[in-house]
Amino acid sequence: MKEIALTIIEELKSYKELYVIGHNNIDSDSFFSSYLLSVILQSFQIPAKFCMLEDYQILEEDKKEILDFKIEDPIILRREDCQDKYFLLVDHNDPEQSLKEGNGKIVLSIDHHIITGKVKNCYSEEYTSTGLFLYALFKDIYPFSKIQKEIIALTVMADSCFLTTSRFKESDRILLEELNTKLDATEMRRKYFHTTDFSKEKDFNIKNNHKVYHLENLEINRVILKGYQEDKKYLEEYLIRSNELYSNNLFIWNEFDTLHTYVYYKGRFLKEYDKIVTSSMLITKDLLAEIKNIEG
Repeated sequence: MKEIALTIIEELKSYKELYVIGHNNIDSDSFFSSYLLSVILQSFQIPAKFCMLEDYQILEEDKKEILDFKIEDPIILRREDCQDKYFLLVDHNDPEQSLKEGNGKIVLSIDHHIITGKVKNCYSEEYTSTGLFLYALFKDIYPFSKIQKEIIALTVMADSCFLTTSRFKESDRILLEELNTKLDATEMRRKYFHTTDFSKEKDFNIKNNHKVYHLENLEINRVILKGYQEDKKYLEEYLIRSNELYSNNLFIWNEFDTLHTYVYYKGRFLKEYDKIVTSSMLITKDLLAEIKNIEG
């Protein structure tokens, strides 16, 4: 990992100004990993700036933890001002999730999802969070502070529904313990975790939990909702509406009292997991083969 980190540092030394940016539906990992990468690079005299686009939305379910833990506010950029700027993508490697076509120049991406091939220079590994990947990459050459380690631990918890999903692997647990923070997953879950609020407008919940993936020439519109068995009464209407809003809709229902996941593609039941699974690299790899099989 140290060699990769040094390569990244060397690649970026020639730039006079760089903007570090996450995906457009901002969650805790996207927000804090963008911040972390900017300060890591600044320590090597690389002029990296933590930023967001003006039309970005912070996910409702992550707002409180972002407000509680944030150290720095991002620079807010207008899309029309991005044209001649150089960007580093964090927590995604598909420009359609942030800059869109022709809007800004992308230098590289650091991510923990499947590599789309849309960014020429992409570093992506299957860690629970991009924050944890950044820690693994730079820990041998950068002295992470106590608060930075807490932020990394937070990204791990937030991206695994507070250590309940299959995304959180044993190798990640070892790294999390190495951070040696006082954050307790049970306490954090009690404070920050909540399922989808079904008292809100259906379209709001769907759009707030929507992400686009471009994989093997296929555009997949993922919608992921979190509930309990008693909330399953909402499942059909959400499934119908999400398919009205998005083509190639990959609809994921996480059920936290039974610890099961139900996956639908284009409105049809695709697969059930006897664990909580999110649309990470793991589930996307698994589903691509099944989607191709369904479409013959």
